[in-house]
Amino acid sequence: MKKILLLFVLIVASCSSDDPVKEVECNCTIEGKRYISDDSGFSWHYNSTDQRTGVKMPCWYDNLETGQIYGEDGVWYKTVWICLD
Repeated sequence: MKKILLLFVLIVASCSSDDPVKEVECNCTIEGKRYISDDSGFSWHYNSTDQRTGVKMPCWYDNLETGQIYGEDGVWYKTVWICLD
């Protein structure tokens, strides 16, 4: 029991620090470009700019592809997000 208690104390002590690292949320101005494919995703062509372009979004959106949707006759759509700043 003493070993378990000692292990618990060591774990708690290692988690606390005199100089805690503060997590800073990264947001960037985002641009979304919409693409269309008429060959089931083998080639993509620019279609339009997403209406949410210019909005601040989390930095993990950078290079994110969303909204791949299969449509009729092999037509697919996707949006590629990039951080502008």
